[in-house]
Amino acid sequence: MSEKKVYTANEIEEVKDEINLQVVLQELKKNIEEQLKKCGLYYRLFSRVKDSESLAQKLNSGEYGDGDTDKKVQDLLGIRVVLYYSDDLTPCRYILEKTFNRNGQWSQNAMTVNEFQATKINGVFEIPQKLLEMIDEHIWKLPVDATFEVQLRTVLFEGWHEIEHDMRYKDIKNHKKNLWDDNEDLARTMNSILASLELCDWSLSNLFQSLARKHKERKNWELMLRSRYRLRLEDKPLNPQVKEYLNQHDQLGWDFFNCDKLKLIRALMDENVHTKLTYDVLVKVLNMIYVKDETIQKLLADTKLKVYEPIPNKNKFKPLENRTTFQLDVALNDADTPDWKVQEDFVTAVQIIYSWGRYKYREIFPEMSEQPEDFRGTSPGYELHVEYDEHMQKFLLNCSRIDATMPGTIWFTETSLENKNGRLLFFCVTTSSAPEQEMAKISFRKPKFVDRIREKVDFYDVEKLPSKVPVLKDEKDAETIRKLLEHPARCLPVVVIGWDETEQKFLVNADKLLGIIGSFAHVYAQKTSGDGSVMIFWPDGTYVSYDRDTIMQCRFDYNRKVFSDEDIYEIPFRHQIVNLVRERNNGIIREE
Repeated sequence: MSEKKVYTANEIEEVKDEINLQVVLQELKKNIEEQLKKCGLYYRLFSRVKDSESLAQKLNSGEYGDGDTDKKVQDLLGIRVVLYYSDDLTPCRYILEKTFNRNGQWSQNAMTVNEFQATKINGVFEIPQKLLEMIDEHIWKLPVDATFEVQLRTVLFEGWHEIEHDMRYKDIKNHKKNLWDDNEDLARTMNSILASLELCDWSLSNLFQSLARKHKERKNWELMLRSRYRLRLEDKPLNPQVKEYLNQHDQLGWDFFNCDKLKLIRALMDENVHTKLTYDVLVKVLNMIYVKDETIQKLLADTKLKVYEPIPNKNKFKPLENRTTFQLDVALNDADTPDWKVQEDFVTAVQIIYSWGRYKYREIFPEMSEQPEDFRGTSPGYELHVEYDEHMQKFLLNCSRIDATMPGTIWFTETSLENKNGRLLFFCVTTSSAPEQEMAKISFRKPKFVDRIREKVDFYDVEKLPSKVPVLKDEKDAETIRKLLEHPARCLPVVVIGWDETEQKFLVNADKLLGIIGSFAHVYAQKTSGDGSVMIFWPDGTYVSYDRDTIMQCRFDYNRKVFSDEDIYEIPFRHQIVNLVRERNNGIIREE
């Protein structure tokens, strides 16, 4: 039997890649925080990269090895989620399982009648592939898994865990003399403190449950919802009509009281849910998933569930690198468009772009005219250049700005409109210069004016980009798309979604896909073949094809959403197509 390798802190430090590990850890932490905030749970987050001394000590414990079957360290990266209430532990586990791929089972201490232990739930999850690519591969020469550990605790037990870790666990783990040997009476006293904490955790949840029941009986609906579900709610009153309706229907109030919190959390994780959780949103979601009262539905019909925005993250400056994050080169009309229509479309597009520029830079250059005209402004961190000739139908807007949320990052946008031989040509490119670790976060950034122009004016790339998904039903339709694919002047990719005879449907939601990429890609649905495949044809003549098995087996690797069982593949595969088209748009060519 070969001797186990001995690791030193210095050897580990040489391959540890501390900077990128910290970046990856912050991305993981941010992703967890997004989901917890979205669901309204009360929490605190802590994180760490295991230091070299601790890692060396763990690797040298004799439990880990380099062999394929040997145990590997799984907590190089660690995140602790501290929850306010013990009955939020199960919902939090659900959120994490729907956000990352779990590795193995949850580790939870066993509760017995005669022994008290601090509630401790640990889970190990796979580091998503996109983040793994940021970590220096030399780290994997150590007996370390590409995983991270998440520990779940309650606020009341958090301090206890710190004391126990230092004053009990470390001694036993490192084979030192136990502080508590020959001091059974004091050890018993310490355990009684632990028992009190466990009772407090249980009592706190029951206290708020009783409080919610009192508020329900008194028809204090906002206070009932707040104490019953204990979520972070915006200080915005419940719809008065809803209050009055609940006052008149006592059983309905109990229905809203009795909904399962885990079921509520599942609904709040849906991809189409809110940015801010209000009483109206909470009641609307509870009504959708549990109560199902038609009057409540009508009273809250105007309450919108907005898509959640990620939390901005800051990191240190590093040397700047450049990347194109969006580019578009299309015409806004065909050759037969009358001159008056060309002029009208030109003025419309100019007004949209200029308004965008004026809105972005109004605080920096307040002297800008409200109507489009030539302008040149320079201020520290900002530049704006506009040239406008309505008679010649020429327009140009170039601008640059610093990014307030990403340290050291500068954005550049160049866009132009020009009438050439009756065709109104629209060009736009967005680039960024950023430190290396910030650059890893930048993949695609499309100016909002592109979609606003698309709403008002048609885009042409050899043919008009469809505003509704065309369905190819016969050979005549198939011949039309063949001409588009073979045309040498085509600039944008073409996505063709095939009909699946087995499922009797298109496996990908073509309308939603068009809504995301329709301004920089052609999207077609095809019924002339029934194999369910999806193909993307790039402008350079190459293509990539996905068969139905590949589509059906697709799952989210990172930041997964809640989805119905029958569509478990559709959302992740649609996101995969979107990301692939975006990456090719900004010049990143992926090996097919």
